Amino acid sequence: MQAGLTALSHAQRPIAIVGAGVGAANATEAFNDFIHKWQLPVVATLLGLGTVATTDPLFLGMGGMHGTYAANMALADTDFIVNIGSRFDDRLIPKRDGYAANKTIMHIDIDPKELNKTFDTEYAVQADAQAALEIMLASQAPRPETTAWRAKTQANKQTHPTRAASATAQSGFDPLAVIAAVGEATSGDATVVTDVGQHQMWVAQAYPFSRPNQIVSSGGLGTMGYGLPATIGAHFGQPDKPTVLFVGDGGFQMTSEELDVISAENLNIKIFLMNNHALGMIRQWQDEFYDHHRFKSLFNQQPDFEKLAAAYGLQYRQLSPAASLTDQMTAIFEDSAAMLINVQIPVDEQAWPMVAPGHRNDDMIGM
Repeated sequence: MQAGLTALSHAQRPIAIVGAGVGAANATEAFNDFIHKWQLPVVATLLGLGTVATTDPLFLGMGGMHGTYAANMALADTDFIVNIGSRFDDRLIPKRDGYAANKTIMHIDIDPKELNKTFDTEYAVQADAQAALEIMLASQAPRPETTAWRAKTQANKQTHPTRAASATAQSGFDPLAVIAAVGEATSGDATVVTDVGQHQMWVAQAYPFSRPNQIVSSGGLGTMGYGLPATIGAHFGQPDKPTVLFVGDGGFQMTSEELDVISAENLNIKIFLMNNHALGMIRQWQDEFYDHHRFKSLFNQQPDFEKLAAAYGLQYRQLSPAASLTDQMTAIFEDSAAMLINVQIPVDEQAWPMVAPGHRNDDMIGM
């Protein structure tokens, strides 16, 4: 490990990648101490979100297929990666061939099978993240000079921010605006659960995560229907935090019977039904990669969600574009009862930016 830190001292464009393994090892504080000591810009995986606060100047956002411009450009341009607790999956690095050719990699993971699995790694360390970070923090290796590199990563954040989350369309809400408003109403401190689809990526882009293990998602498993039962567990796990679920109208219908548990246990859970009348991510792929040949991705018929909520004794609200989004969120979170909130999203709304499968991280569409 010391050899890897010595090599890091000579890097010109280093970054850190943070995955779920850091939170699992209760190593959040040590990780933040490490990146600030070494002044490393940070790219998060989906499940690594919250380890470094969204407001931290070193944080570049989630990287990969639906990552931020700043994070993906850093992944493309870096010459030294310190990856702790992430497996280099194909959502983070969509094009693996040739990716590591001009990069030095230090990969720390507790699972030996993850090391050297995707890339040949110069410094592969099998270790618990907390134990490894304690050793790294004690190292006297000098910090690299990265002032210009950090300025470049910050400039990328400023010139290519996440799409403005403020407007609404006639046919529905900007999903990023809704998620940002939830973040403001919950002071960025809610336990945030997602199902699977476009809304999962919008949440990663727009919610102001501030603490580890704050996002609960099935990640790479892509388990539609995960959201509702997972939210119940998340609420029992952290009953002192606001519990919010973002779920699509497709995944919601796979496990909607779990509303009975929420009602029976009187759980204060706010369910934001991101309703675009479609399997949104499937529709997006059909549009982008199959010349708009949509097949079984649109819902021409839906349940009456208001009656469904009433059947389980839950409160129901449909967000109105005619009223202040801030005021509506205030009313929602001041109410201590469980609530299903129907959010109409335009059917053609895209999850941008996007790196197509097999393309380089810096080859983003939808910017």
